[in-house]
Amino acid sequence: MFEVMIAFGVLLISAVSVFVAYNANRTQGRILVASVWPSLVFGTSTASPEGLPQVSLDLLNRGVGPTRVRWAEVSYKGQPVSDLLRCWRHAVVRWRTIPDYWS
Repeated sequence: MFEVMIAFGVLLISAVSVFVAYNANRTQGRILVASVWPSLVFGTSTASPEGLPQVSLDLLNRGVGPTRVRWAEVSYKGQPVSDLLRCWRHAVVRWRTIPDYWS
């Protein structure tokens, strides 16, 4: 009878050990995934580093892991812009002049 109790105790300790090891491995996996999350930063600018007027759109990955951008959309006055050159021409017609720093 004493041998059966020892065998049962060993099986119980083994089962608990497997459960603890499984949970520890799962937790480590979650920590690893969380530690490599990307961090996208979006910025705009209307001037170049030299101080000349320009329009720039920046999308930077400041995170640790890789980033996959599936789509992006630029809109002007609530309408999506499919052709930046056409948008530029529309702005020139509206302003009726081309600024001398872009000619």
